[in-house]
Parts: sequence; structure tokens; C-alpha cells
Amino acid sequence: MKKLLLILVLALMSSSVMAEWTRVDYDSGNGFTTYVNFFTIEKSDRTVKMWSLVDYKKAQERAFLPLYLSINRQNEFNCMEGQMRELYAAYHAKNMGEGKVTFSDNTPDSWNVVPPDSIGRELWKYACEK
Repeated sequence: MKKLLLILVLALMSSSVMAEWTRVDYDSGNGFTTYVNFFTIEKSDRTVKMWSLVDYKKAQERAFLPLYLSINRQNEFNCMEGQMRELYAAYHAKNMGEGKVTFSDNTPDSWNVVPPDSIGRELWKYACEK
């Protein structure tokens, strides 16, 4: 009986860790999947903050940055104004936010209107409607 209880507890613990990232979008044309972590949603009077993860099938490169396979971001959303901005981004050498951080930026972007039919719009919906 104790073994069964231990197995159930371990199963619940492992499933809660796996449930941290929830897939919200897959872009087959660009080869990436976007996830959100609903446990990170922080609501204030006017804004909502939420972490997301972009996971690429192939290594990505940008000017002056080492190769990366995923980006972990914290975005802030103004639900009333339909705006968003990036607060923090960490580029990772491996998938799903694993491996060495090859670049990070904690300078908040300026506010921008959330474009329709974009991953930003999907993230805005999850942050503002949930």
C-alpha cells in the first residue's frame, strides 16, 4: 500500500512539472512552437504579465547572436488598450529553455498594438481572457 501511494505521489509531481508549459500555437512554416506558463500570470489593475516560450525545430541565428533553439520571454499586456511589450528575453542553446543562455535582454520594449492574426494576439488572449 505504501508503494502504491508513493507511486501516485511521484506521478502527480512529475505530471505537474510537465504541465508547466502549455502549447498554444504551432507555426509549421517557420518551424516553431509557442508555449505559455499559466502559473506565471500576474495581474495588476491595468496590466498582465506572463511568461512564454518559443521552441524552434532548427537552430536560429540573428546578427551578433550565437545560435539558439528556444527563447523564454516575459511579456506585459495592457488588456484594455490591446497592447503588449516584451520585458525580458533569454535565448537558450537547447530546446524548451534548456541549456546555456546565449543572450538575454531585460530592457523593456515600448508598448505596441497587438497585431491581429499573430502569435502576439494569441498570447494576449491567453493573458487577458483567462
